[in-house]
Amino acid sequence: MSSGTSNVGIVIGSAVIAAILIAINYTLFSLYHGSSIAEWETIAVASALIIGGLAVSISKGFPKNFSEKDMALTVSFGVLLYVAQFVTGFVPAFVYYVPPISYVATDLLIYLPQGIIFAALITMVHKPGSIFSMMVPFYILSMISYFNPIWTLFYFGWAGAAELVIWLGKDGLRLSGAAMISLLFGVADAALVAIFSLFVMGVYTLPILSGITAASAGVFCAVGGALGYFAGRKGRSVWKP
Repeated sequence: MSSGTSNVGIVIGSAVIAAILIAINYTLFSLYHGSSIAEWETIAVASALIIGGLAVSISKGFPKNFSEKDMALTVSFGVLLYVAQFVTGFVPAFVYYVPPISYVATDLLIYLPQGIIFAALITMVHKPGSIFSMMVPFYILSMISYFNPIWTLFYFGWAGAAELVIWLGKDGLRLSGAAMISLLFGVADAALVAIFSLFVMGVYTLPILSGITAASAGVFCAVGGALGYFAGRKGRSVWKP
């Protein structure tokens, strides 16, 4: 079987949902005029992703489909994802503001490693619910660092987007599927961060810039996802959850 044959559903589903999130992001910023509509739209988008992701995960056997090793691995990767993002706080500030490195600093330092970690995990534990399980420790540690309950919707909406498609790889994850679901994971992160920043902190972004940022995050996360897929295959042969 070719590397993408059994993952057509993941590839198409990831592309469609990523495109929808970018379109919603662009539309919300285009229509924003300081009204409370942005708040309700943000809550609605995140809630829909959470409910949809949970419905899919539970209907496909989560948490009964999880072994103790699966749970230990997803929790470990959630902590690893947090650490990978936490250390970027020690990068000198000029990296994010001085061209030309500033144009890709966030993508290289956050979304590329994020894609590697995310894809390595779901290659090793390719089961519905694995992304929500990974997000729990990431969420807890993030709340300890910066406590604001409204961001709960962001974290689990972010996970829910990928949970909507992970089950579509019926014969296991392939390279194409790992790259595309990582693309979706990156787009969902960037798109939701943008609208939650508008909602919570009033940070406005030009509509076209918000779309480009989300798409760029997805591309770098997809590259990381391809690398993470091979790392996950190596890890799976050792871990065997």
